[in-house]
Amino acid sequence: MDALLTNLRQAGILDGVVAVVVGELVDCDWRDDRSDVPQTLSVEDVLERHIGALGVPAIYGLPLGHGKHLVTVPLGVEVEVDADARTLRIVEAALEPHPGSMRAGEHEGAGSGAG
Repeated sequence: MDALLTNLRQAGILDGVVAVVVGELVDCDWRDDRSDVPQTLSVEDVLERHIGALGVPAIYGLPLGHGKHLVTVPLGVEVEVDADARTLRIVEAALEPHPGSMRAGEHEGAGSGAG
C-alpha cells in the first residue's frame, strides 16, 4: 500500500484530488492493539501519511470494495463526501435511460384506452 500510494503521488495522479474514500481493506492491519513499537506501519499509518498530506476530506474503511459488502460504486460521477459524518453520497446517475425505455411508474398501454 505504501509503495502504491508513493507511486500515485510521484506520478501526479493525486494532484487535484478533492476527497478520498477507501473501502474495506481485507486482511490488512487495522488493529487497535498494535505494539507501541510496531515492526511495520499499519494501513491507517500509511493512509494518514499519504492521504492526510493531501489536505482533503478522507474516509477510511467504508463498507465497500473487496470485504464482506461488495457495493458497486460508479466511476466518473459526482459524489458528496462528508468526512465528519463518514458518508459518501452519489448525486449523479451513473447510467442514462435507454431511449424508448419506460420510466419508473409507467406501464405499457397506460392512457391508451385499452382495457
